Amino acid sequence: MSQKKVNRKKRRRERQKRRDEDREIKRGPKGGVKHQPGKGHDRKSADQKKERYKRKAKRRRQQAQEAARRAWERWDKLTEEKRNLLPKLKPQIPRPQNDN
Repeated sequence: MSQKKVNRKKRRRERQKRRDEDREIKRGPKGGVKHQPGKGHDRKSADQKKERYKRKAKRRRQQAQEAARRAWERWDKLTEEKRNLLPKLKPQIPRPQNDN
């Protein structure tokens, strides 16, 4: 082989090495971004979720109202003397309104 061809091949290899080194420098950390499920999209339908939440909230409100009604019924059944002796039995929650 002539000296020119050898020099050309050397220069070509050196340029290729420099390009490879440049690529390595520009590349980010190995492994990339970790997979994070649920990021960037909703898995469940918003309308169905809202409807379920409404039903659960309604049920909780009704249960709380029933508990308040029972507590106030117990308090109202006590005589005036017992009320004075047992003030801890007086319900702390407000008296529910009569829905009848």
